[in-house]
Amino acid sequence: MLPCIPMSRGDSRIARILREARTSQGLSQRELGQRSGLTQAQISRTENGEVDLRLSSLVALVNVLGLDLTFTPRPPAAAPCSCPEEKP
Repeated sequence: MLPCIPMSRGDSRIARILREARTSQGLSQRELGQRSGLTQAQISRTENGEVDLRLSSLVALVNVLGLDLTFTPRPPAAAPCSCPEEKP
């Protein structure tokens, strides 16, 4: 089982990367939304760190923006994850 990696509201690093990639490509929030299947409002809330972004939405945005999504193992001394347990 893979470790839970929470991505919570206010994760400004992710929001900043997405916003910078969008603006550097000259895309409006509406255009990015149309290409990714999200609404302009969802893009805005995501860029402002106001939502817990679903992995499927993040993957859609990353694909449209031509970014790579990379998961990196944490060092062994990292604090345990506090994500809710998944139900079978």
